[in-house]
Amino acid sequence: MGQRDLTQWTNKEYVCKWDVTNQVLTSDQKAKAQKFIDNDCIVFDGKDYWCKPILGYNKTSYTIKLINGEWKCNCQWNTTKHRLCSHILAVFLWIDKSML
Repeated sequence: MGQRDLTQWTNKEYVCKWDVTNQVLTSDQKAKAQKFIDNDCIVFDGKDYWCKPILGYNKTSYTIKLINGEWKCNCQWNTTKHRLCSHILAVFLWIDKSML
């Protein structure tokens, strides 16, 4: 397997983020989750899942856990809005990919 060109995925303008002024995501949430998959950001430590940062985008790793049948992430979106975040969605995609 050859080395992948990650230029398009590490460009800050290409990754969706929360627009504080307009209160919207700047891009598709599923596309952002796929970027985490493409950059090998999802890790399972036997207990919890982790979403490592995308190089050049941020410096924060997020913990994703299944608690009482509900998926939780310690990112701002999930903790304040209590809605599905791109990190949890990335874990779902990673699990699906791992089952193949």
